[in-house]
Amino acid sequence: MAMSVSAGIQKGTTLRVCLPCGRVRVRTVSVFPRRGDGAAVVLRLGKKRLHGAFATFKDYVVSAVGDGGGETVVEGRPAFPVALITSEEGVTVQLLFEHQTHCKVWKAAIEGMLAEKKLKRDNQLN
Repeated sequence: MAMSVSAGIQKGTTLRVCLPCGRVRVRTVSVFPRRGDGAAVVLRLGKKRLHGAFATFKDYVVSAVGDGGGETVVEGRPAFPVALITSEEGVTVQLLFEHQTHCKVWKAAIEGMLAEKKLKRDNQLN
């Protein structure tokens, strides 16, 4: 039975994230392909408000996946980062995973989405 690489990433996963301002915060994270005219891969960072009564979101368009640099220590805890470069002036957002396996699955899934987007765009141009 064939399984998609993106099946390993779960929408709305709670992760530590190094925000563009340099702060590390816990956010709900979703990465998904946006359909339609502005087809792109979107990183959505959510923040729960009023004890989870509602949430606010900020979307970033992902242009590339950078090398996280292997295992690091963030706030005294080991982390495996995945650096996502956004199209907004090259802003980088790092997703910080506790396990290397999760890091590899998410990185492969996001790279797969970006490759699929590029392939579709190239086919539309031809």
